[in-house]
Amino acid sequence: MNALTLSAKKRKAKVVKILDLMGKLQFAKKNVKKEQIVTSIHRGAEFQVLVCQLRYSRQTIRFCRFLRLSDQLGLNMLEGVGWGRYRYYGNGFETGDCGLEIDDPDGVDRGLWKCVVGYGDEQIMKVSGAILDGGEEEAPLAILRVEDVNGLNGTEVKLQCNANKPLDYCWFKDPRGVIYSVSEVLMEDEEGSYWYDGISLTMGDCGIRLKPVTEEMTGRWSCHVGSSRVSALEVSSYVNVRVSTSQIIGSVDTYCRFITPSGQAFSLDESVTSENAILGNYYSNPNHNPKKGFCSLVVRSVSSADIGQWICAGKIAGHTMEQYAAIEVSTESAGNPADLSTASIVGMALGGAVILVGAVGLGYYNYWRRVRKQVVAHCQWNQQQ
Repeated sequence: MNALTLSAKKRKAKVVKILDLMGKLQFAKKNVKKEQIVTSIHRGAEFQVLVCQLRYSRQTIRFCRFLRLSDQLGLNMLEGVGWGRYRYYGNGFETGDCGLEIDDPDGVDRGLWKCVVGYGDEQIMKVSGAILDGGEEEAPLAILRVEDVNGLNGTEVKLQCNANKPLDYCWFKDPRGVIYSVSEVLMEDEEGSYWYDGISLTMGDCGIRLKPVTEEMTGRWSCHVGSSRVSALEVSSYVNVRVSTSQIIGSVDTYCRFITPSGQAFSLDESVTSENAILGNYYSNPNHNPKKGFCSLVVRSVSSADIGQWICAGKIAGHTMEQYAAIEVSTESAGNPADLSTASIVGMALGGAVILVGAVGLGYYNYWRRVRKQVVAHCQWNQQQ
């Protein structure tokens, strides 16, 4: 056997080894399981356990949250910590367990929940989750809630049309008949004028971000969702969109605050209700949603200290400067507020409450309104009434 034949055999043997190694790597790659959230529900007469377990991941859970879809109750779960009837369930974040245990669950507790799991390190954070149905009977596919949207011409707006089931697809149609099909692959780094907004379709998140919006987009939009896991029929709903060139159009960005005539200042949002009123007297008006552009306050029991000039202030989305307005609360029946008797003060406020709806506009303005036996001052984020 000459040296040339021996060399050829060695090369052939080396190639065979390389091909064998490549085959093993491809086999191993095919058998690598993808990171996923595996859900389970355990029911009892006096308890209910919801579990979202992160599997096939080398990352550690950084946060674990549950959202009750019926009323948007949110719970941030921590190992070994509980709040009343709700507490963390599992063997710890390091094992991939994100769980919620509920004692004496009521009707809403046995409904739909969403878990949100964040995992990763200081450089990269991933977010995933799932929808869990705590009811004994499976609910049909439905769109949970849709809110009207106000926006400024040339800026960005977001439309949400979230569902109660994992989705296969989601799309929107504007008043002109233009169709926008969205999914997780349609991210902001892609070219275009609209992108997906949400965590994932599997979590029921159907959302779209549009930029820039124009006045031609004003009108009634429709949103459509489908889930083959539930039904071949898709479900749809409508979203009213208003786009204007006026800065008065817009939503409250960061906060809403008031200053009383006496100089007392406080902030509030929809979480401040009549049950936890500030100073036992001031709370957010439940009939005016801040997300729809309202900064609204209810004064439960009117006193002479509430008569005079109020200041409301806040941030409008897309603007760095705080906007504010003055609201004059006065009464036709009294010359000097200090001379008001308790009876006359109560008589001025129909039902014993003064409603102050704050405005954030282009500048500073006063809006006066006198109503017999009632004191009401109105301004609004999106239009002057």
